[in-house]
Amino acid sequence: MANDDSDEDARAHLARGNPIYVSTPDTPKGLVEKRFPDGRRQFVRFDLQGEHVVVDDVQTVSDSPLEP
Repeated sequence: MANDDSDEDARAHLARGNPIYVSTPDTPKGLVEKRFPDGRRQFVRFDLQGEHVVVDDVQTVSDSPLEP
């Protein structure tokens, strides 16, 4: 999971074609934002059964610098 303090690693991960997980002050409580290399975003939550998509198409969530 990335945070706004270490976006170099997150950008490299996206460049390799992998999604990243980000939590910003605008992220709803209990959820994590999943960002894909193609710019798509989802809100997901995790539990013992794994990852669950809560919102499939997040348009604009925050002003975080981790843009793909």
